[in-house]
Amino acid sequence: IWLREGAPASPRAPAATSSRARPRRLDHVVVATDDHAAALALYRDALGLRLALDRRFPERGLRILFLQAGEGDRRVTLEVAGPIDARGGGAGTDRFGGLAWRADDVEAWRERLASEGFPVSALRRGFKPGTRVATVTARTAGVPTLLIGDVPDDDAPDGDAPRGGASGAR
Repeated sequence: IWLREGAPASPRAPAATSSRARPRRLDHVVVATDDHAAALALYRDALGLRLALDRRFPERGLRILFLQAGEGDRRVTLEVAGPIDARGGGAGTDRFGGLAWRADDVEAWRERLASEGFPVSALRRGFKPGTRVATVTARTAGVPTLLIGDVPDDDAPDGDAPRGGASGAR
């Protein structure tokens, strides 16, 4: 999904809104799972998506698979997240978990949405090193929505472990 350059992000977005305070593209789609093996059998083995990362976050009891298709600006990422010990027995229990939108300036975008009355969480570190995220907590038509952007170079601490993150969209 791509947003047309110069088109407002929503009918209510003011025409003068900086393009940096809007989404640039869909970063990834989140799917919640109770069975990582079944998810891999479907998304990687049957559909042919490339497994880019399989990572566990013990402090949150979470395992996340990142699968991709395409390359460069045409790459699509699927984040499959569930409990570390999830063993659904292949029951096909995956469900939609949300959308993560990428912006050039996530702080400006978050501030704009908040000024328009959208409840938005504070910025926090994303699971992916070098990213910051915020969650739109209501008024999303039932679609869990995450804002994601890069940490400005002057704000990036050396060796800082990521926390918060992409699965916060749920």
